[in-house]
Amino acid sequence: KVRFTLPSGYVWTVSNTGGDGLDNDGTYTLNSDATSITNTVTLTESAVSDTDTSASRRLVTDPTIDAGVIPVVSLGDLVWIDSNKNGLWDSGSESPIQGVKVELLTAAGAAATDAQGNSVASVNTDVNGRYSFTNLLLFRDAHRYRYVRGELPHILG
Repeated sequence: KVRFTLPSGYVWTVSNTGGDGLDNDGTYTLNSDATSITNTVTLTESAVSDTDTSASRRLVTDPTIDAGVIPVVSLGDLVWIDSNKNGLWDSGSESPIQGVKVELLTAAGAAATDAQGNSVASVNTDVNGRYSFTNLLLFRDAHRYRYVRGELPHILG
């Protein structure tokens, strides 16, 4: 067997989705598991072509044991009452808002997906007005975010 250790800031990609030469061979329970382990590998003494990295032939008994990872990012920040309407949070003089519902959406307005392809659940701002979405892929597919009013404090009307 071969064990791969996941680097920080990544998740494992889907396992065994194609031919053995270029797919992720390790298995895991959650794609954020610290390690991914392959099935048992049987070694032989014959030279084979390592087509993953080179067209040359060399003594590599099994050049098909691969591990795929995906970088993940997070997104979030703050919702506050902009009392002076300048578009900037003035720490100490403006108050954060707790309980604002925040959703992460695609450019088309559908729910965004996380690194596993699951819909990203909405979150509510905490007591400090902070929110965070984690385990996200880089925004190559035009995701965007917006906040949607939830249970706002009564002082906002």
